[in-house]
Amino acid sequence: MQHGTTFTAVIPLLKAAVQQYVKQVGLLDNISLARLNKLKVLLVEDNEFNRMVAEDTLKETIPGMQIATAVNGQEAVDLLREQMYDVVLMDILMPVMDGLAATKAIRNTLPEPARSVKIIAMTANVLQEDVQQYFDAGMDAYVSKPFNPDELLLKMDAVMGNNAPVRTQNLR
Repeated sequence: MQHGTTFTAVIPLLKAAVQQYVKQVGLLDNISLARLNKLKVLLVEDNEFNRMVAEDTLKETIPGMQIATAVNGQEAVDLLREQMYDVVLMDILMPVMDGLAATKAIRNTLPEPARSVKIIAMTANVLQEDVQQYFDAGMDAYVSKPFNPDELLLKMDAVMGNNAPVRTQNLR
């Protein structure tokens, strides 16, 4: 024997006039999207799953973006010696050479224009003292993991939109 009350609710729904899904790319305008669509990006990440998620997210959101990958900081430095990238998305904790050491090597040992490549830290370590280390090493911005695609794209656009690092906006 069951006790209790049974409710029935009828919710009238109307069929939408437009039956087409329109993909919106968050907070970026057409100028920003066009700028990001032309970028050559070096994604430096030792974790295969994180690398796959970041690469798939970027390719899905900005199809024209060219993405190369490296699994540690040493590979990133070596790749930057061979060719130029617009932005480096740099993990911090990696084997062989971590993101801080790689950034210092890029800033201190590579010739221009590789030395001035925009570098964005992608890390779960976002305490203020950690973030200060990233900027002290020469990084231009940071994005916390797991990353929000809109935040990553906005940071990429910010570092590419002008030559000034986006430090003050990140530390607050």
